[in-house]
Amino acid sequence: MIVERALVNLRRELLVLGVVTEDRDVFWARSGDPMLSLAPGPVVWTGPEWFRWIGEELRWRCHTVHDPAGAARQIHRACNPPEGLVGGNLTAPL
Repeated sequence: MIVERALVNLRRELLVLGVVTEDRDVFWARSGDPMLSLAPGPVVWTGPEWFRWIGEELRWRCHTVHDPAGAARQIHRACNPPEGLVGGNLTAPL
């Protein structure tokens, strides 16, 4: 899948979950792949096959770009970890 299309699909699925992203949240890695910053939370690296980010337990997480809805749900959980875990609430108000 073209990485730009994968990122567009992910941003659309995050919006369904209430996580608002803007064009200024997207930047480009040296590799040429787009990245999505959910600052002050995870940065999502988008490659040709995988979305990658550091999850709520501070471990790398990966999810296929062919399932942006599933990736969005996992990233949403990383943005809103249960009490007592590292992280913060990044869900933007609607």
